[in-house]
Amino acid sequence: HVYGVNSVVNALTANRRKDIQKLFVRESSSLSQKKDKHAYDQILSKAEELGIEIIRAPKHDLNMMTENRPHQDFVLVASPLAPSPIPNSE
Repeated sequence: HVYGVNSVVNALTANRRKDIQKLFVRESSSLSQKKDKHAYDQILSKAEELGIEIIRAPKHDLNMMTENRPHQDFVLVASPLAPSPIPNSE
């Protein structure tokens, strides 16, 4: 899972993940009152643009998905990044 505003924005815009399945958003979150409103709007519009299923979920479910790490109301279910090749130092 990818979680946190900046991590989710990067995952949605970088086009480096092969599979992005779902976006979980905290159901009672008042996104219009957040200090990162622009980023929140960007996440939701990009997810819609990419056809990603958006699921409203309680905070408890998001906490369980992230093992109680800070998620800032967003959890993205996506494939892991492929490792980048290490340049040959020879």
